[in-house]
Amino acid sequence: MKIILQILVLGLLIFSSCALIKNPKQLQEQDALQSAWKRYHKTIEEVEDDFVSSKIYQLDSIHQIGAYELLSMLIAANQNFIMSDPDYTNFHHMENPIRRIGIDNPDNFYRSANVWNPDGNYVYRVWGNRGTTADFLMETFYGADPKGAIAVLEDEDMVIDENGDFEVYLSAIRKPYMKNWMELEKDNRILALIVRSNHAEWDKERHGDVFIERVGMTGTVYPGPTKTGLIQRINNAQQVLERQGKFWPNFAWKMTLMKKNSLMEFKTTGEIGILSQKSSYGYWELEDDEALVVKLKEVDAGYCGFQTLNFWGSSPDWRNKFTSLSWGRDGKCQAHKSSDGFYYIVVSKNDPGIQNWIETSGMKKGVMTLRIQSLRDLEFKFKPITQVVKMSNLKNYLPKDMPDYTAEQRSEQLKVRQQHALDRYVYW
Repeated sequence: MKIILQILVLGLLIFSSCALIKNPKQLQEQDALQSAWKRYHKTIEEVEDDFVSSKIYQLDSIHQIGAYELLSMLIAANQNFIMSDPDYTNFHHMENPIRRIGIDNPDNFYRSANVWNPDGNYVYRVWGNRGTTADFLMETFYGADPKGAIAVLEDEDMVIDENGDFEVYLSAIRKPYMKNWMELEKDNRILALIVRSNHAEWDKERHGDVFIERVGMTGTVYPGPTKTGLIQRINNAQQVLERQGKFWPNFAWKMTLMKKNSLMEFKTTGEIGILSQKSSYGYWELEDDEALVVKLKEVDAGYCGFQTLNFWGSSPDWRNKFTSLSWGRDGKCQAHKSSDGFYYIVVSKNDPGIQNWIETSGMKKGVMTLRIQSLRDLEFKFKPITQVVKMSNLKNYLPKDMPDYTAEQRSEQLKVRQQHALDRYVYW
């Protein structure tokens, strides 16, 4: 009897092995999954090699640290692409105080959800509250292409009730009940739906919450990820890492082709970012005893912001440093506007003791950018005025009404930044 049982067990093992061998599709999927994962990790090594061999890496120790910070941030951001199933999607923090990628804006609260429309019949519903920020908009973006902006819906074009509540639909075809709508064409690609809330007055404005569902999926049990779906998301993340990892450092380094300590004329950002945004870029290079004075005339816009970045295209630690200033329509502002109608911003290593100060964060040179959103004059053209001066003569180049700032006031200003980061993100 014992011999018979052993023969039966052996037969079952052989049968099971044969069954596995006879399922080439399963083996093919397993190989594809492993190949996708290996390709992703190989890309990490390739991006690291590109970073280390670049001119940016040779600038200083800050940019050497920044190379590995950026690589870590790209990998962390990619987890959202890999783990978020667009059929059962949700919003997540796209960037935060320690994840700063792609000429990120410290004034922005970025939220992102994966969406797609493989058969042309998918419908997504987004709802929530606009909040009280200076600007608010939604945008679809193909993350594997840094120039992948597709469509944008701004708050001025939305139906929003008196409480700030709204409802938006994404679909290939607009239905009569869709008061707010974004086109989502039939496409097998996974897109990011990005929600931006732009803060101009950090101590007063509050963002609203947003939610998303694929219509028809709520109340149904999530069957779990499929190998095919996971492979697609890993491949998507690999392309994001490869392309974004190369694009943004190259984009930031191109600033050095311009005249140093200058900013270009405002141009539409276009598909690199917000389709309706106007931006001005440049780079600064200063000695410890020098300051760059940036002069910008008042603009009728919902949001304006100035900031500094490193050449990896990442902002410094904006929560704990004075790396940005913003202002907007209706008197919302961090920056002081002088009586002549201009904003004067000072970039320097050391604190000049005035309100409108941006620090260089220990860098001898870096990127600077100005952004304008919700602009009423779409034909607006202006080249910011810049001038390098000695710190000892700085006051001679500033208007008399520029507010002085004591060490105690600067400390309070920093507390506002730190508290706002806590209020905006709570956890990150």
